[in-house]
Amino acid sequence: MSKYNNKKYEDAVEKIGLWENEKIIFNKYLKKENMILDIGCGAGRVAISLYNEGYKNIIGIDIEKEFIDYAKKIVKEISFYCEDITKTSFNDNEFDSAIFSFNGLMTMDKQDQEKALKEISRIVKPQGYFIFTTFDYSSYKGDKPLPNNLLNIKTGLKLHIPTIKEIKELISSSQFELISYENRINITEERKEVKEFSGNDSEINTIFWITKNNKKDINTPEELLKYMSENINYGYLGKDGRVYHYDDENFNEKWHSEYVLQNKDSILKTRYGTCWDQVEFERYWFNKNNYEIKTIYEMVNVDYKNDYPTHSFLIYKENDTWNWFENSDFNNRGIHTFNSYKELIKYQYNRYLDFLKEFNIKKEEIDKIIMTEFTEPNDNINADEYINHVLSSKTINYK
Repeated sequence: MSKYNNKKYEDAVEKIGLWENEKIIFNKYLKKENMILDIGCGAGRVAISLYNEGYKNIIGIDIEKEFIDYAKKIVKEISFYCEDITKTSFNDNEFDSAIFSFNGLMTMDKQDQEKALKEISRIVKPQGYFIFTTFDYSSYKGDKPLPNNLLNIKTGLKLHIPTIKEIKELISSSQFELISYENRINITEERKEVKEFSGNDSEINTIFWITKNNKKDINTPEELLKYMSENINYGYLGKDGRVYHYDDENFNEKWHSEYVLQNKDSILKTRYGTCWDQVEFERYWFNKNNYEIKTIYEMVNVDYKNDYPTHSFLIYKENDTWNWFENSDFNNRGIHTFNSYKELIKYQYNRYLDFLKEFNIKKEEIDKIIMTEFTEPNDNINADEYINHVLSSKTINYK
């Protein structure tokens, strides 16, 4: 059973539609041809109304499956998905704009609000608009005391009532720029049924927040490293679709049977990858930006089971230097510059050998260390297929 008052939201699709204020705000900042994401779409009040107004490229998402199922029955032309806005399955820059209407953002705790803004920034294009509404706690004129957090008996929602200052601070801590915030009563008079549905303006103000995504394209290796260090965690995607985190108890146990190699799009969705996966993410960016690169693999090539770690990494040439780009190895995260390719490879061999000594590598096994320069592998291959690919590539003379 849903924790929300479903009938209220289902009735709003037919009886309420867009508020008069929403029509003015959306027509001012959204274009009919925009790809628009309606977050917390509920039963589809805003998405369906926008579609009827001529906005044909709309996707609606809500964390409640019952709402999504209902919305799908009403309009077949709009795609509705059950998604958590703190971690969606959408690609980077997939939308021109996004909206989160009727205090939706305020039904989340502070930590999830910040996660949501970060995710919205990721999936909305640079300079795209994000529009949302909140109440204004400081404007409350009711007779009874108003707590900052309350349970709305009508809707079943837990709702935070913020101040203007609080929302400004939330926006300033994100990648969004505040363009304007407008009190609903200053935009236009609302219909009686809208006020009954959304709150009485005589008691508390409803604020429209218009923000613009100020994120920047990644233009340098340093910016790429910063992005990856903040957004890509260490782990892998299993055949079953599960993400195995580095600190999972069965991380190593499941590795050989479950691992599948991800491409850049998959990594952006899961936000996890081993060095094998992250190198492919890096490969895409460096190739796109026309760098000369090599991708290197190192392992102890013995024909019996062992716990020796392997490592894949990317190096790139810039001017007369070769640079080792490293994100997945926390202890060596950074961009390390060398005067020559030979110097870099020699350094990597010695670093890897020192690391293997922590695993008590045998003296006779040291000669089994192999480094290869490998080409781009196929997507979704398993661990054995990946190792076969890198071992069939060009062997590097590191001595």
